[in-house]
Amino acid sequence: MASKSKKLGFAADIFEQDIEGIIRKIRLGDIQPSAEQPRTRFDDSINALADSIKTEGLLQPIVVTKEGTHYKIIAGERRYRAAQLIGLEEIECRILRKNTKDTYRLAVIENLQRENLDAIDESRAFRKLKVEYGHTDAELAKIVGKSRNYVSEILSVAEIPGTWIDRAKQAGIESKNLFIQFAQAVKSGSAEQFITRFSNGEITTVASAKQFNKGAKPGASPRTPTTTTAPDVTCRTEQAGRTAKFTLSVQANQALSPEKLKSLEASLIETAKRLLK
Repeated sequence: MASKSKKLGFAADIFEQDIEGIIRKIRLGDIQPSAEQPRTRFDDSINALADSIKTEGLLQPIVVTKEGTHYKIIAGERRYRAAQLIGLEEIECRILRKNTKDTYRLAVIENLQRENLDAIDESRAFRKLKVEYGHTDAELAKIVGKSRNYVSEILSVAEIPGTWIDRAKQAGIESKNLFIQFAQAVKSGSAEQFITRFSNGEITTVASAKQFNKGAKPGASPRTPTTTTAPDVTCRTEQAGRTAKFTLSVQANQALSPEKLKSLEASLIETAKRLLK
């Protein structure tokens, strides 16, 4: 099995082959981050990068493509944000002519090279490349320099419902490999137990997570995690003469059934009548 550095080196080779283009300085005001940036979280390391650019200058241009009257970032959004922090007016850019599919693929590869994507961002990026751009698992493995087995496993993370992702992050699960194992627990219906055992210190390694999944009961349907958060209820009142209008908004933890809505409506009417006697 190829080593991690060798695989990332292969991805780097693909990236370098695809980024031929002219280099020139562009005003920061003419550059926009891509809405399809695979990475969704930017941490405090941008401050350190800003200090480095201020001291040493920009060592590598950001990669952009022309889109209408502005330039869209393909790779280098952290450098772009750091340049903004220190007040640069322009930044050195490599300008490519690529279609949407190619620019997104390059953005994913660039982030993987720098290991900037967490498990959730990486899984969603892989799914986008597969579903929207038609890549097979084998093609994805070649594009990003990973094994087919790894691609299949990380894609499973993209199937975790958002409620369970939030629960896992709140519990402190961050490792990609642990998230892959957590995805298996969600699929088997044992996600709650997985989180409990992780919080208790019983699951601390990938090996212990695998052991848990091996003993989990198969075939159970994944359950939505319960929550004790109270519904968010707001009311706006308008009065015109003898007529008062109340607009009640309820943000519930889950969609209300028609029966529940009718019951709530009847209760509100009865309550209003009783209070207005």
